[in-house]
Amino acid sequence: MEFKCYEVIEIQGKRYVIIEKIAYKKNLMAGKPLKDKLSTLVDGSILRADSWCEYGLKSADNGFKRWLTIENDQSQQATLSDPVLRSNPPEFFKLVDQGVQQVNRVVGDSLASFGDIADYWEYEHTVDGKTYTYFKESWHEGKSDYALGEKIPLSSIRVCADQAANALSKKARKQSSGALQLKVYGWTFLVLAFIVAVSILSDMSWHSFRSGIGFPYTMEEYMEDHDVSYVLQRSETQGPHHIYHSNLDPTMTAIQLLEAIDGNVYWVDLLADKNQPEVFISTENEMCMIYAKNGLTYVDIGKRKEVQADIEDELSKNRGYSHILQAYARLLRGDEGGGWEALRQDSSLNSIDYERFKERDH
Repeated sequence: MEFKCYEVIEIQGKRYVIIEKIAYKKNLMAGKPLKDKLSTLVDGSILRADSWCEYGLKSADNGFKRWLTIENDQSQQATLSDPVLRSNPPEFFKLVDQGVQQVNRVVGDSLASFGDIADYWEYEHTVDGKTYTYFKESWHEGKSDYALGEKIPLSSIRVCADQAANALSKKARKQSSGALQLKVYGWTFLVLAFIVAVSILSDMSWHSFRSGIGFPYTMEEYMEDHDVSYVLQRSETQGPHHIYHSNLDPTMTAIQLLEAIDGNVYWVDLLADKNQPEVFISTENEMCMIYAKNGLTYVDIGKRKEVQADIEDELSKNRGYSHILQAYARLLRGDEGGGWEALRQDSSLNSIDYERFKERDH
């Protein structure tokens, strides 16, 4: 089974538009059989197909990106997965495949390029008749990607061709064409800007340069720059409050925002409730409240002078805050050394907070 880029497909009752298609092949010369680790080897060969396709899916409901992987073999199953931050498989997951993959073809709006090579590891765990997967890719240019998902029957996937599907497909195709034009213009601008920047910035980062001229990078800019992970909820956005949602948990969302602004905050508080965490962040120009609702994480953000009263009113309702994020912000700013050990030794932090927070660095 193979699909085309910008087709709309339905999986288990939910619709997605295919925004990228990446074809892989296994580099058989670079991999070695794992006879000592795998029980699924036959005659020294790994059972995975020699080639497969990954489809980048954008949800028609919330804009989140997912991955659909279909191997070019006789299997009647595919893998539906979501990007994750964790760099190690969950407990009980067993290694079932390992090797070297190479990008053979790319279609659509993708960061992948022909010839890209990565080492990969695939883990599985079956419970109650369902097979769950964890996939890790270590690209040779330096970055790594991780995904958690589950096996689904190919019969649960169908192509949609009604009026709504055609409109969604047309919109995705138009967005991709516009993005390509922006890339062309963008590269032209960057070449010129680089010549100027080299003489101005020296060792200074772009964010530091912007802060130095009184135009710091903002949290809302970060969310707009990462609109696959953070989706603006126009129906809930009212007045000066801009509401975004994400599939990351509130603490990880706060960590990403702190890293984006280099820890430059007035204060940041994490409500010390493991079951329902809330995070409040205040900078010179912005304030935001991060909270969980209905299985998603929401970010209520706005200009400080316009939303301060509302957010501080919500802040005053809660007690029992952890200072772990404030400590991390100081580390990002370079106000104190010691790295993660400095956080561990901070007597205001409890061990559960520390271990959960440190997962961000794995």
